[in-house]
Amino acid sequence: MAYKRPRQERYVNTEKGRAAHLRCVKKDRDRLRSTEEGRLVLRLRKIKSTWGQAVADWYEKQKPMCQSCKKSVNKAPLHIKGGDKQDQAVIDHDHQYTEKDYRNNPKLKPRGLLCHQCNVGLGNFKDSIDGMMNAILYLARKKKKI
Repeated sequence: MAYKRPRQERYVNTEKGRAAHLRCVKKDRDRLRSTEEGRLVLRLRKIKSTWGQAVADWYEKQKPMCQSCKKSVNKAPLHIKGGDKQDQAVIDHDHQYTEKDYRNNPKLKPRGLLCHQCNVGLGNFKDSIDGMMNAILYLARKKKKI
């Protein structure tokens, strides 16, 4: 980080200066968490650092709706320890690619937004269409017996 005076640069490199800088960063983050717009800004920062700018732009343009169950999801979730994750938007991606692939290839986009429950369900079936079809057939058989 560039500072106007060399004295500021030296101060930030001390233990006391780093502590002051971290307090300032925490205060800014807490201020952003207090509003939905601020939480969306923090979420986009996290996505940009993990997935890259192309995926962050893609995420911002998406409708806040689960692609699987059509339930409304929250793109800027309120993170509370032990809180309910059911209405959080999750980025679903093809697992043959890694986050590094998404960062390096701006044309590569995730599959869609899902709610937490649908994402966990797909993960449990390991994206297997055969496994999901077997589960559907199982449920259909059990429904007919009742």
